[in-house]
Amino acid sequence: MNSLRLPKRLTMHGDDEKDHMFLVKGGEDLRVDQRVEQLFEVMNAVMATSAGCRRARLSNTTYKVVPVTPEIGLIEWVQNTRPLKSVIEQGLGTKLGSLSALDTFGKFLKAKPKQFPAPNFHEMFKTEGRPKVEEMFATCCATVPTDALRKHLLAMAPSPEAFLTCRGGFARSLATLNACSYVLGIGDRHLDNFLLDTMTGTVVGIDFGAAFGIAHTELGVPELIPFRLTNQFQNLLQPLDSVGLLKGHMVSTLQALRAGREVLLATMDVFLNEPVMDWISEGVERRQAKTKRGGGGGSGEDAADEGLTGQPRPPFEARRKIKNAKRKLLGENPAAVLIDDLGQNLSVKQLGSLAKLEAISWGSSGDRVRSKPEHREGWLSVEDQVDCLIDLATDPDVLGRQWVGLATWV
Repeated sequence: MNSLRLPKRLTMHGDDEKDHMFLVKGGEDLRVDQRVEQLFEVMNAVMATSAGCRRARLSNTTYKVVPVTPEIGLIEWVQNTRPLKSVIEQGLGTKLGSLSALDTFGKFLKAKPKQFPAPNFHEMFKTEGRPKVEEMFATCCATVPTDALRKHLLAMAPSPEAFLTCRGGFARSLATLNACSYVLGIGDRHLDNFLLDTMTGTVVGIDFGAAFGIAHTELGVPELIPFRLTNQFQNLLQPLDSVGLLKGHMVSTLQALRAGREVLLATMDVFLNEPVMDWISEGVERRQAKTKRGGGGGSGEDAADEGLTGQPRPPFEARRKIKNAKRKLLGENPAAVLIDDLGQNLSVKQLGSLAKLEAISWGSSGDRVRSKPEHREGWLSVEDQVDCLIDLATDPDVLGRQWVGLATWV
C-alpha cells in the first residue's frame, strides 16, 4: 500500500467462513499501540457503567493489534473506512502538501520552501507575539475551503435525515476519542491518523506511537493542542458548533472516566511494571535513524518523526506520566499539565523557549477561558475542564505554532 512504511494487506479465511483482513506493518514497534487499544477497551467498559454514556451511545471503536517482533506486527483492518486526509483532499481537489498555506507558513517561519527546522519554530515561540501569529494563521485558513468534509458527508447521505445521523455519529465518536486521547496523552493527530466510517460517519483513531505525552516531551517541535478540533471538524458540526454537539458528549465521557479513575490508573500502572517506556525510547531512536530530519513539506505521516530527541528518559519518567494522567482525571487545568510536560522536553530546555511556551499555553492575551483566575488554581468541574480543553484546542495562537505536518489550518 502507498504509505511511508509500505505496509501489506492480507486476507485470512477463517473457520467461521468469513474473510478477515489484516495490515502487516513493518519498521514500527506496535506494542504501545496494543496497550493503548487495551486501555480504550477498559475505558469503554468504564463508560458502559455510566447512564449518560449509555444513553448517548458513547464508546471508542477499537481494533486488535498483534505485535510479532519489535519491528513488525499485525493490525486488524477496520472495514468500510477511509483516512480523513484522503476524504478532505478529494473534497479540496488537491493534495494538502501543495496548499499555498505552506508557503505562507514558511515565510512567517523564515524557513526555506518546504523546510521547517525545529530551531525556527523555537525562535518563533520566543519572538512572535499573538497578533502576528493569529494574522498568519487566519491567512493560512483563508486559503482552504472549510466545507470539504461536510460535502463528503452530504454526498454520502441519501437524505437530510441521514446526514444529521452521520453528523451525530461523527460528533459522538470525535468527542469520545478526544476525551480519551487527552487522558492518555495521545498526540500526532494529523489527518492520516483518523479513519472515517463511510457507513455511519463515525471517526476511528489509529497510530498511537505518540501516546503518554510523547508529543510534548520528545518532539523537537512540541505539540500544544490536547486533541484535533480544526476548521474541517468545526464546520461539519455547524450550526451547533463545538459547544452544541461536542461539549455535552465530552462532559459525559470525562465524567465517567473521572468516576472510574481508580480502575483506569490501576490498569495504566502496567506501564510501570513492564518496560514500555524503554520500548518508546527505542522506537524514538529507530524512527530518528530512519527519518531525514529538518525536512518535510506538510506530509502528516512522518510529522511526528521530525525533531525527535532520541535521548533516553530517566526511570521516573513513567511514574511522572501516570501522575499526569491522574491530574487529568482529577480535573486540573490542561494548561498546567501541558507545561509540566514541556518542562521535560530537551529541545525546549536547550533552545530556551519554556517561558514563552508557558505564556502561550496559558493564553498569552490573558483573556482565554483556560487563563481565568478561577480556572488556574485547584480542581475544575468536568464542565470547566472541557471548556478549557476546547479553548486550548481552538486557540489560533496555539494552532498557528504547531508543527506544519499537522496542517492545523485544515
